[in-house]
Amino acid sequence: MNKELCWSLQDLLDAGLKETSLYEYLSTQGLNFIDVGAKDGVVDAVKGLSSFLNALLFEPNKDEYQKIANDHPFKSQELFNVGLGAKNQEQNLYITESSMCCSIFKPNEFNTKRYGLYGYKVKAVESIQLTTLDALNIASDSSYILKLDAQGAELDIIRGGQNFIEHNVTAIISEVNFIESYDNIPLFSEIELALRKLGFTFVTYTDFMYRSNNKNKSHGLSRERLFHADALFIKDPIINEQKDISQCYQLITLYVLYNLYDLALELVDHLELDNIDKHQLIIFINNCRKKYLQKNIELTEKNLALLKDEVQNNKQVEYYLNLRSIL
Repeated sequence: MNKELCWSLQDLLDAGLKETSLYEYLSTQGLNFIDVGAKDGVVDAVKGLSSFLNALLFEPNKDEYQKIANDHPFKSQELFNVGLGAKNQEQNLYITESSMCCSIFKPNEFNTKRYGLYGYKVKAVESIQLTTLDALNIASDSSYILKLDAQGAELDIIRGGQNFIEHNVTAIISEVNFIESYDNIPLFSEIELALRKLGFTFVTYTDFMYRSNNKNKSHGLSRERLFHADALFIKDPIINEQKDISQCYQLITLYVLYNLYDLALELVDHLELDNIDKHQLIIFINNCRKKYLQKNIELTEKNLALLKDEVQNNKQVEYYLNLRSIL
């Protein structure tokens, strides 16, 4: 998701969040958020609500863990220097040139060379301890949003947390792969099928990354092979005829943050709220829609101006135009 389209807390307050029962929920109970692969921080779309997050953060890389330990932007925070997987065991962690690419899977030599993935070069191997979501003593009377960014280990984490995920997770934001950047990692279809068996519905991709072998070096503006993406999966309360207020407020929050306004309005209508609560939530969601459209227009104008300058000056385009901001 383009950072320029992400919501700040002030944006949401300006749209009327404080006048809603959703604000009361966020202020008192907070948003339970489990971040697996926490080195990069919570996903950009959610950062604006950091002060409302009850965050459980998992990061196996010792250096990155120390960086996170010195940062505390959340309502509450628990930090674990442990990796998650399919079972309790010791496992090699491949430390790469880019800290973003460290994984328990070995980088795929063919694809990293083919697409110039220089950050995937292994510079060290460490032994780490893996545990499972199901083995952890996480409060089972609460519902959670789960973010998975584990460089190919997402399916292992799901398999090691099936009971917890099925009964305690409302939504999952997971990195999914379409190319084997690491040896034998599961691709999107396997992640989707595993989560579907646990009662989840795929909603949308929230971010994309494309890769090219850059054969045409005179121009960089094109859509190339889909490399990986962030995908949103939910336990759909309308399909399940579920009206738990905590789970529904978690989803409404995510829908607004990811600009899924019709889904947010549908869920407000689904809930048994008094007319005043519903009216204030509808006003807030519609105000967010208007603000998002205005942001989109401004970003589109900015990108088109940059593109026009590149074309007129016959320069090589060295940035990725966010095509989704035009559509």
